[in-house]
Amino acid sequence: MKNTILIIICLGIYIAGSSAQARYQVGDSLFVWAKSGLNLRIKPSIDAPKLTVIPYGNTIEVIDTAIQTLSHSIVIAKPKEKDGFRLKGFWVMVKYGEKVGFAFDGYLSKLPVVDISKDKKETEFNGFYHYAVRLWGKPLKERRWQTHSGEKNHFDMIFKNGTTYHGYEGMKGGKYIFRIPTLHLTEAYLLGNAIHDIESYVGCYQEAIVERRGGVIEFGCELLSGKIYIEQGNAVVEFEHSE
Repeated sequence: MKNTILIIICLGIYIAGSSAQARYQVGDSLFVWAKSGLNLRIKPSIDAPKLTVIPYGNTIEVIDTAIQTLSHSIVIAKPKEKDGFRLKGFWVMVKYGEKVGFAFDGYLSKLPVVDISKDKKETEFNGFYHYAVRLWGKPLKERRWQTHSGEKNHFDMIFKNGTTYHGYEGMKGGKYIFRIPTLHLTEAYLLGNAIHDIESYVGCYQEAIVERRGGVIEFGCELLSGKIYIEQGNAVVEFEHSE
């Protein structure tokens, strides 16, 4: 029988919901989360010439947010009938080095990126744990204990910025829940994708990532499934991983 790991990530969002202005303002430095790099263009148009490609993990400075009403989206998974998934956002004027141009903000965040080579180690637990420790240091409080049968190893952690991480691991799988204050739903998707490679499952089958009615993003393949949605002011990301 396959071992199953259920991972649930709850991340707080800004009160402003999906508004780009809730996530950043002029003068902010934002990290690039696009794994293949983010295009910097002369004009706020997909057809405009590129100035350069900004590598994953680099930072840009927000110069002007006046065009945040000019929306844009990137197709992550081709739709089947009305389903499919697009990463939604807006064009924003930014500065990268000495170059000033326009970039898609769906791949931008104040949150530092996941270090693909260092944070993702061996287990699903380690993916977020190493990332959290790198950003906020060792947990301020940490408790670990076993069930009476010894089948489950529980953990409960609190980091200095208010992030919490708790759940359990066992022979038949595990459950992991972490909450990060002041994150947007889009940022929750970027974090989940960086740690768990959601987009790598797009080629598995036609509905690997779809956006259902009500803004629920569902994804899955043979080894991974889950969903991302808003519930009571939180961005919730659920992962189920089978080995």
